[in-house]
Amino acid sequence: MKRRWYRSPPGSPHGSGPGYPVAVDLEVTFRDQAHLPSQEPILVACSGGADSTALAVLAARCSEALDLGPVTLAHLDHGLRADSADDAEHVRALAEWLEMPCVIERREVHPAAGESPEAAARRVRYAFLAEAALSVGATLVLTAHHADDQAETVLLRVLRGTGPAGLAGIRASRSLTPTVTLARPLLAMRAQSLRAYLEEHGVAWREDPTNRDGNDRARLRHRALPVLAACVERDPVPLLARLATIAAQAQPPDDEIVRRFLTASAAGLRIHAGAERLPTDVLRTGLAEPVAALRGSPLSHAERLRLVELIRGDDTESLAGLQVTRDEGGSRIEAVTELGPPPAATNLSVPGIAEWGRATLRAERVPTGNEPLLARLRAAPGALELADAAALVGELRVRQRTSGDRLHALGAASPARLGHLIQRRGLPASIRPHPAVVSDDAGIVWVPGVALAERMRVRPETEHLLVLSVD
Repeated sequence: MKRRWYRSPPGSPHGSGPGYPVAVDLEVTFRDQAHLPSQEPILVACSGGADSTALAVLAARCSEALDLGPVTLAHLDHGLRADSADDAEHVRALAEWLEMPCVIERREVHPAAGESPEAAARRVRYAFLAEAALSVGATLVLTAHHADDQAETVLLRVLRGTGPAGLAGIRASRSLTPTVTLARPLLAMRAQSLRAYLEEHGVAWREDPTNRDGNDRARLRHRALPVLAACVERDPVPLLARLATIAAQAQPPDDEIVRRFLTASAAGLRIHAGAERLPTDVLRTGLAEPVAALRGSPLSHAERLRLVELIRGDDTESLAGLQVTRDEGGSRIEAVTELGPPPAATNLSVPGIAEWGRATLRAERVPTGNEPLLARLRAAPGALELADAAALVGELRVRQRTSGDRLHALGAASPARLGHLIQRRGLPASIRPHPAVVSDDAGIVWVPGVALAERMRVRPETEHLLVLSVD
């Protein structure tokens, strides 16, 4: 490194405290426990806080001894705090001092339905890290989770009624994508040791005020853990971290059991029939890693349980960044882009057009004998249906699917649940996962990419065609 960076201000609360390792001891520990591959490009996630700043410095100082490949810092500005741009500037300056390249982006966070802001921010952050890793050719992403984080995670899960799998806490590594691994080389280190390390090297860091008392984890850190320490007259952090290690070692091989039912492809994950009969805990645990890799971010406990419900269900549903579809052969899980709010219901005039998300719906009325016009319409891109214009009752309207929708599809013997038809026939990508339902005063007329209603069938006596298309 070419020069020392700036020191923490005098009187800073970032003091080292007694009994913590000196810098050289921490670097020896890091070299012994990091288990990083030689000559492989590495991406280090850096928020600018003490923990990730220490990880960046450790990676830089131990790079030669560990024979590391190029190390890049990555920072995502969520824009959730007024001073978040200062965090980004801190990481930029740190990267310059460490003579490392850096990737810095700003992305807005839009929680999906039922998703907390914290979970949404985590999902967006891990998606960014996966993309940043691919952009620099890294197959390994490092984050700065440490022993204190592990203890807080275990305690939080205990208070929320976790099972044996939850006691394993934060895993030392997991798949971020099928080609990128997320690793946590600091899990055995204490937070105060990392701060002492930065103090010894005169390196400052950024403080996030929400870490003081702004969430459940912060309240556990500053209120509950000190009370526990006083009650047992011991530091509870090593005890909780040890519990996580024991629980992880005692876990049954759920991943292996569930993997027998999985087939991965570029389109997503195929879960074969029979998996839905596995115990809930086995499914929830075994699906966590492959589905997180598909989405690009880990699933919360509630999301894992909801995923199991969807796999055992009988409809097509969405779950923050994922779409789950049931069919006769099992289930299909696909990654989808952020959905945003569903389109609002709108009228579709004849002739006329209606916008539905990224799709454009069109309706025209033409005589049955106008073959040149029909040929031109059939040659146009997108899905097209020909209906009997005389069967139309009132005005056309485009709306969302509802749970009670039933459709007597063209050629079918009887009506069926629209959800079942969607599963069997699929939808154009442009209108997934908010299907457009075109209806009139008598009911459903057409679901683009799925079916036309039987009552709209073109008959020998039809004089005018209702031409419906989507692109």
